[in-house]
Amino acid sequence: MSRVLGFGYKKISIERKKENQISKINTNIEITNIVKKELDLFKGKDILDVSYDFKIIYDSAVAELDFEGSAIIEVDDKNLFKEIISEWKNKKIPEEFRILVMNVVLSRCNLKALQLEEDFNLPPHIPIPRITGAESSSKEK
Repeated sequence: MSRVLGFGYKKISIERKKENQISKINTNIEITNIVKKELDLFKGKDILDVSYDFKIIYDSAVAELDFEGSAIIEVDDKNLFKEIISEWKNKKIPEEFRILVMNVVLSRCNLKALQLEEDFNLPPHIPIPRITGAESSSKEK
């Protein structure tokens, strides 16, 4: 089991380039670096500093959001910790750990992105739940 000890942003960038109709929005998450980290508060624990880059790109070069930062993650399983360090030398990540990191980045960055999209008058990059009225399945006679 792994747990997130910290999460931070090093860069948040948003640019609206054009006032065009937007039909397609792409997102991309990349893990850019993984390093062992020593923290005084967690002496003797297996801690990783995982750097990420999360982009939201609106089609036709209309707008782009970019988040760069890192998550500090404690890995309780010594074998998994060694596997992560070993595989990262070849820029690979064990699936279990990759999923954890991606979910952490998505949960944090998506919230911030929605706020920025509203501020810049951009459509949300993820569907927002909406309430609709009930439709009758048969016509009254």
